[in-house]
Amino acid sequence: MTFFRGLVVELNGAEGNTLDIQRYALQPVEDAARVFAIAGRPVSVTNTLDRLRSATGGGGGEIVFRDAREAFLVAALHRARAGFRNRGNTVIDPSKLSKYEQRLLKTAFQSIRRLLEFTSSTFIGATEL
Repeated sequence: MTFFRGLVVELNGAEGNTLDIQRYALQPVEDAARVFAIAGRPVSVTNTLDRLRSATGGGGGEIVFRDAREAFLVAALHRARAGFRNRGNTVIDPSKLSKYEQRLLKTAFQSIRRLLEFTSSTFIGATEL
């Protein structure tokens, strides 16, 4: 997903004017954090940021988890701002963000993509957790 001339462009080429920050940013990080928490047994941590802090993984996992925490915070800020303005709505309009805010979101999405790729590569072929 990227922003191009005020549009949100998904990998499949679909374009829109808005972005559901919960669906495309927060939920994937929450899900990946849950996977690593379950794999680490016992599951005593229930907060996404704490799950990412306690997650382990070789091959640069520490950096991936650190960047994912930062991306989660950026996305949570935008969700809070969108919800405050729109009564709980998690949809944002990237064209109304400053260039700096757009850059932060783009960087956050890159970190989220790396987390999902790391999660996939860690658990591909895993038959038991």
